[in-house]
Amino acid sequence: MSKHTFARLPLPASTEITQHNLPRIDPSLPSGENPHTAQRRSQTFPKAGVWARVTSLPIAFPYRLPRAAEGEKQQGIEDWLAGWDAFEPASEGMEARVSEKRKALQPELIGYSEGCVGDVLEHLDVGNAARYTGQEGDGEERLDEAAQEFVDCVAGKRVVTGQVEGKEYGPWSSRYAGHQFGVWAGQLGDGRATSILETKTPHGRRQEIQLKGAGRTPFSRSADGLAVLRSGVREFLGAEAMAALQIPTSRALSLTTLPLHQLQVIRENGPEPSSTLARVAPSFLRIGNFEIMNPPEEARHMQFFMLGMAGGGQGEDSSLKRDWEGLRKLGEWVAGPAGLDLGLKEGEAWGKKLAMEVALRNARMVAGWQVYGFCHGVINTDNVSVLGITIDYDHSDHEGRYDYRKQPTMIMYAITSLINTLAEVIGCEEMALNGKAVAAGWAEGVDEEDLEEWARVGAGYGKEVERAVMETFKAEHKRLYLKRFGLNTSQDDDMSEIIDSFLNILAMHDLDFHASFRTLSSFRPSMMEDTAALDAFLGRLAENIPKNPTDKKRSEVRDSFKPWLKTYAARVKSEQDSWTAGGEHWEERRCAEMRKVNPRFVLRQWVLEETIKKLEEGEGLERRRVLAHILKSLKPKGD
Repeated sequence: MSKHTFARLPLPASTEITQHNLPRIDPSLPSGENPHTAQRRSQTFPKAGVWARVTSLPIAFPYRLPRAAEGEKQQGIEDWLAGWDAFEPASEGMEARVSEKRKALQPELIGYSEGCVGDVLEHLDVGNAARYTGQEGDGEERLDEAAQEFVDCVAGKRVVTGQVEGKEYGPWSSRYAGHQFGVWAGQLGDGRATSILETKTPHGRRQEIQLKGAGRTPFSRSADGLAVLRSGVREFLGAEAMAALQIPTSRALSLTTLPLHQLQVIRENGPEPSSTLARVAPSFLRIGNFEIMNPPEEARHMQFFMLGMAGGGQGEDSSLKRDWEGLRKLGEWVAGPAGLDLGLKEGEAWGKKLAMEVALRNARMVAGWQVYGFCHGVINTDNVSVLGITIDYDHSDHEGRYDYRKQPTMIMYAITSLINTLAEVIGCEEMALNGKAVAAGWAEGVDEEDLEEWARVGAGYGKEVERAVMETFKAEHKRLYLKRFGLNTSQDDDMSEIIDSFLNILAMHDLDFHASFRTLSSFRPSMMEDTAALDAFLGRLAENIPKNPTDKKRSEVRDSFKPWLKTYAARVKSEQDSWTAGGEHWEERRCAEMRKVNPRFVLRQWVLEETIKKLEEGEGLERRRVLAHILKSLKPKGD
């Protein structure tokens, strides 16, 4: 019986538990097969559903069964896999269980975010994990009992499972579809992610804990469901860096690895160390979860058979089908307290409000990306959260579709896909139900012509959403930039005279974006009356030329900034009264506030590469301190 951590976390209300409220996928299995091990096979599911039961299993794939001794019967795949599965619960309550085969696993904790626990999981007992990783004190050599169970759970060694209100509860993976690089990609799903538990914070907010890199799921296709160490490091640090900048994001809780003699992940360059990332978010549902319920017209006539994936069943039609009831349940779930919490009255239409809220949240999120120079890499609809949080780091786009400048346009493309998926719901609620919500059986027996008319009306709502997205993005984009410039109020010409003019100078001289903002955080309007102070400040700005600055180049930079600084100083002084209200030294206080939103330390690619190298080559406490040191540096400070 477990004594600590996940098994003791409070579950949300029954109406907020995924497995009680969202449709489950029931794969067709031959009689007698264990469904929890047979789901290790990748499958397409023509009949819609949101989640599939699967336990984390961090072992290499293809599976290699031990050869039977001479004279003994060879063990079958199902029996072998069953030995890895934690045994089923017999009574109410949750336990962190471990099977005999799992006991041999020796996960190592190399990263732990104390900030994540403090911000979203403050009721979680992690023992001495912070001291063990060097985030507190000088570091400790051994895990205590609570920390060891924590590590076993976030590494996939222990499986949190049980019964809740008489219903089976355990880890799951989510099924979704998506448009990838503008092309319909069919069924996708959590190919290497397994959610292990939902909980509710002391403040009443739902949080979902998910393992990434924990082994195969029904959606892994021909892949192994594992993750290499370099991939886990990027998302672990990327998520916590975004959180430090207050940009909406999933959080990184921990990063573990298994010894090379226990698990090697085979990639294009050969075997690499493994990683399992534990990440946290109110939900990991994405636009693709809606798309799988109501796929576009072309998808409903496509036959799916992908490498490593079997279609629904022998002789069955594997094309994706509409699931109106699944769409309704998913929409009500996302609109309700477990998701967006739209505050709807009973029976109130949710289609339009859900689409608009998802759109505006993502508009504000992308504004944060733009203001802080973050490029997600792949804004496919299966990577866009319905909660407007940054998910699925560690992507790259070699085609340029998702480059930095195109991110606002690409998020609107994803939102349009959501609206098209909800179009029938929106149209029905508006035309047939007069503002009431769709109910059970809402589309049963409806003529195709009526469905098409509802879809036409619903899709037309996209124009209103697009206008709202543009307005919200522009407003948030300007608000965040004004904070970076240390301005408390907004004026009509701020965008052209202050923000764009500064950015144009950076672009003209190829100045470092982040370093220039950090340098600007020490500017005081009084410098304009002090020739020596101004000259020294301009010199610091000119040092932000990244490659071999010459005296001529430095002089050009200084000359470019002089007229802009005159305009900027006047703009800052126009707000002097708002700063002097707190006493003297208003310029120093203002600079301190600017430094809080213009970090001194930035998570750059070369930092990640050096960090990965140290983690791959290090050992013991020295290795655990690597990520702890970076975490301490991420949050912007006023000093």
